[in-house]
Amino acid sequence: MTTKLQYDSGSFELRQYALFYKRFTESAEILVCGTLEVLANVSNPETTKWGKLIGFTNSAHQKKNLVIPMKLVMGSPRDLAAELSFRGLRKINSSRLGMSLLRKYINEFKPMRTIILASRYLLDSAFFVNVEDFNARGGK
Repeated sequence: MTTKLQYDSGSFELRQYALFYKRFTESAEILVCGTLEVLANVSNPETTKWGKLIGFTNSAHQKKNLVIPMKLVMGSPRDLAAELSFRGLRKINSSRLGMSLLRKYINEFKPMRTIILASRYLLDSAFFVNVEDFNARGGK
């Protein structure tokens, strides 16, 4: 599994075990975090709030899916990294650049799916979900 996303002066590369960023003008790569996939945009039409559905493997090697509100994605890179670390994302680069790149990757990645959430999902804070509970047209 290798996925590339060009951004500004470099590109993100998602590999089997980690997400890296490489500037076009440099040979060294920057480790951003463990494997992290942006699976879908999510919205709650009743509150007009948006978020992202991300997937990652935690330190216990369990696949986790987490909905994170856009207010967290667009806020402080440190707060986003702390929340994802608390939720089990591995290998987060704790440097200012690493946390900023993590936020940019989640924000800039444009998934093909948008999931409309049921009204009980308020998108006020991050929460784990079972992806099988959702489909491209809505949530349960």
